[in-house]
Amino acid sequence: MTREELQKLGLTDEQVDSVMKLHGTDVQAGQKAQQELESVIAERDGLKEQITQRDKDIKSLKKNAGDSETLTAKLDELQKQYDTDTQNLNNQLASTKKNAALVTGLSGTGARDVQDLLKFIDQEQVKLDDNGVVTGLEEQVKSLRESKPYLFSGTPTAHYQPQGGNGKGGVDIAAAINNEKVNLTDVLKDKGE
Repeated sequence: MTREELQKLGLTDEQVDSVMKLHGTDVQAGQKAQQELESVIAERDGLKEQITQRDKDIKSLKKNAGDSETLTAKLDELQKQYDTDTQNLNNQLASTKKNAALVTGLSGTGARDVQDLLKFIDQEQVKLDDNGVVTGLEEQVKSLRESKPYLFSGTPTAHYQPQGGNGKGGVDIAAAINNEKVNLTDVLKDKGE
C-alpha cells in the first residue's frame, strides 16, 4: 500500500497520513511478532534436539537391557553426565548472581569505574547469602580506599604544582615573543628550556 494508491481512492492527505500511521504500527507489530516467533521456533528446535538425544539414550538402554551390568554402567554414566551439567549450570548461575551483587554493591562506593575496582576485589573472600546480601566487601573497599585512593571519586590528596605554575613569577613566553626588544633565545636559556 502506497500513498499514491490511497490518494487515487480519493482520500485526503490527513486521511492518508492516518492510514499510513496505522499501517506502520501494524508492520512494526508484525515484525515484533515475527521475532518472537523465530525465538520460539529456535527454543522449540533446541527442545526437540534434547528429546531426540534422550530417545537415543533410551533406545540404547533398551538394546542393552539383556545385560544388567552394561545397563547399570550406562545409567551411571548418563547420571554422572546429567549431574555434571546441572552442577555447571548452577555454578554459572551462582557466579552471575554474585557478580551482579558485587557490581551493585560497588556502585555505591563512589568508585570512578566499578569494573576497574572489581579487579582489585578478592572474590574468594566475598560471600553472597541466600537473601542476596554481600558480606566481606565493605572491608575490602575500606582497605582499597586507603591503599588505592585513585580508584575513588573525590579530591586527590597530592597536587602537582610545576615551577611557575601558580601564575607568580616565571617568564611569559607569549609576551617575550611579541616584544621586539627581547632576545627569545636568552629568555629560553634563562628559563632552562
